[in-house]
Amino acid sequence: MRPVDYASLLATIILQASAIRAARAQSVDPCALVTKAEAAQILAKPAIAKAQTIPGDDTCGFLGAGFDVHTEPLKSVSGWSAMLKKMIQEKKAERVDKIGDEAAFLIDPTGDYSMIARKGSRTVTIAIFKANSTLAEAKPHLAKLITVAVNRLP
Repeated sequence: MRPVDYASLLATIILQASAIRAARAQSVDPCALVTKAEAAQILAKPAIAKAQTIPGDDTCGFLGAGFDVHTEPLKSVSGWSAMLKKMIQEKKAERVDKIGDEAAFLIDPTGDYSMIARKGSRTVTIAIFKANSTLAEAKPHLAKLITVAVNRLP
């Protein structure tokens, strides 16, 4: 019978545990980035505080609230940044300063208002549905909502 190399076994267990902790640290609950109470206050709609959340893998919808939150890790920060800069240059997005590492406002193909921000290697996008807001209302609301969300990212 071959002797067990306990040092190698222990090192393997420690590395696996570290990998599991790192994977969990990368996981972010989009429903925890903006609370219903915060959204109700920012959007001046008290009923949102009682809205049902509809969690998904990377997205959280707020039933009847007219907005959702999406987050995802980036495989390439530089690639994402280059894409965002190109969208801004092409006037498909408008740069927003002082939110995360970089941020932009845009109107998506369906006409909904969105703001996307990056902090480190993760993005957050918040969309306000066009049926629930005007452009003039959406921009400041999105800036406040996404600031709250970005500040909660690891």
